[in-house]
Amino acid sequence: MPPTPSRPELTPIASLPALYNPRDLALIRRTVALDTTDDEFALFIHWARTLRLDPLRRQVHAFVFHKHDPKKRRLSLVTSIEGFRAIAA
Repeated sequence: MPPTPSRPELTPIASLPALYNPRDLALIRRTVALDTTDDEFALFIHWARTLRLDPLRRQVHAFVFHKHDPKKRRLSLVTSIEGFRAIAA
């Protein structure tokens, strides 16, 4: 049985460069992460950076369910097929 290749170590999130300027962040918020709160948006960007996925390439999406009911409000972070392809590459 051949040995399983090891995955390369991921770079810690703190050492990753800032990927987006304020204009890009505003665009992401208006399109891919519509209806997110400030905290939800920060979580979404952190999650995308951690996985090295690009919201502007539609590799990840943020969906907010029950956005008008604070008790039921839920954020769902979704990786698209393009995101899975990027992870696999």
